[in-house]
Amino acid sequence: MLGIDVKVDGYERVIHIEHEESGLDAFIAIHNTKLGSAIGGIRCHNYDSPEAQLKDALRLSEGMTLKTAAAGLKHGGGKAVINKSKLKDRRLAYQMLGL
Repeated sequence: MLGIDVKVDGYERVIHIEHEESGLDAFIAIHNTKLGSAIGGIRCHNYDSPEAQLKDALRLSEGMTLKTAAAGLKHGGGKAVINKSKLKDRRLAYQMLGL
C-alpha cells in the first residue's frame, strides 16, 4: 500500500492512498481539527481524473467542518473519497483504507 501526503493550503492533512491488489485509489482530506477530531464519511464514486477526485475530497471535508460548526459540535471536518471505477475488491479496499 502506498500513501503520499499532498500539500494543500488551508487543509491540515491530505493523503493519497493506493493499494494495487484491491484497486483502492482514495484521498483522505482533513480540513480542520481546531475544535476536536474530524468527523466525516466515505464517498465511493466514479471519478474522471485524480484532480476531480481530490477536488471532491477537499470540498466535502470543508463542508463537514461547516456542518459540525453549525450543529454546535466540538469537531472538525474530514472526508475520504474512493474512485469506484478502479476497485477490484471492494471489501479488501475498505479494509485497507481503515489501516
